[in-house]
Amino acid sequence: MAAIAPAPARAYEDQVTLDAELGYAHALSEATPPHGVALGLGSSFGLSDLFSLRGQLTAAQHPGEPSLSVFLVSAELVYLIDVFEFVPYFGLGLDGIGTWAPDVAFGSELGAHPVFGIDWLLSRSWAIGLALRPIFLVTALADDPVYFKAGLTLSYLIDPF
Repeated sequence: MAAIAPAPARAYEDQVTLDAELGYAHALSEATPPHGVALGLGSSFGLSDLFSLRGQLTAAQHPGEPSLSVFLVSAELVYLIDVFEFVPYFGLGLDGIGTWAPDVAFGSELGAHPVFGIDWLLSRSWAIGLALRPIFLVTALADDPVYFKAGLTLSYLIDPF
């Protein structure tokens, strides 16, 4: 009898995801070009029916004089509001940030960010989403206080159980 009982309903909060992100990046700095394009790869692991741990590697390019390249390694804990087809979420994260510009030394900073987003579950295996991340540069608040990312994400969902 237990074998024919229906499985509990789950959207994706306790699954593993593999993510690709295309986004817009904005640097609040007078020394570098503000607008840029960002590409990211990430993954998430569901900790429970409410929380997921997410990680992402991002590269952003800000064309101009001088051009700026930004590299981010991010980890975040997100709270998911599972309403089946649409899944809003919010959370907090930490970032390691590397920057490079021609004729300028490589720089590194530590950042912290809130994240706000929504995913749309296209099927049991695919989702698309939108995420907003204002990254506060903790080690450079006086010079470059905020780095902003907005991204569209395509996620492949894997049920590990």
